[in-house]
Amino acid sequence: MKLARRERLFLISGGVLIGIFILITGVIMPLVKSRATLEESIRQEDAHLRQVYTLAEKIKSLQKVAKRDAQNKYKDFTLFGFFEQLALELGIKEHIERMKPLEASRDSIHESIEVKIKGIGLNDLIRLLYRIDSSPYPVKIRRLNLRRISTDKSIDITFQVALYG
Repeated sequence: MKLARRERLFLISGGVLIGIFILITGVIMPLVKSRATLEESIRQEDAHLRQVYTLAEKIKSLQKVAKRDAQNKYKDFTLFGFFEQLALELGIKEHIERMKPLEASRDSIHESIEVKIKGIGLNDLIRLLYRIDSSPYPVKIRRLNLRRISTDKSIDITFQVALYG
């Protein structure tokens, strides 16, 4: 294949142009497109992250306000006073053997007491537990230990009452 110099130059030029075209359309353009897509994705994720930080700050400030309001709302409330008043209303004060304060744990308990009641009737027990559970204050029973006395069909109860907030 003897080609003239001009024909060889023409074929080489055409081959180089075809190579450049394949290089541009097959390699460079997809890289540029994927980079643009990646940059857009980064911008969107950055905007989402900024929203998350903004919402986190709002949540923290609302939690501070709620905690402050809860502390002010229950600042005159004591668990001992609440329970003594409840025992008086239910007529079981004479059955209370012990009320002991407990140390507050880390799970946002303000106050906690352990109560031991001896010789209480089943109806009185049900009324006591219902009144504690339906209290307007954030008071809940944490632990409950019942022991039925078979001789007089009464119940000994030991439980912990906690004020959450």
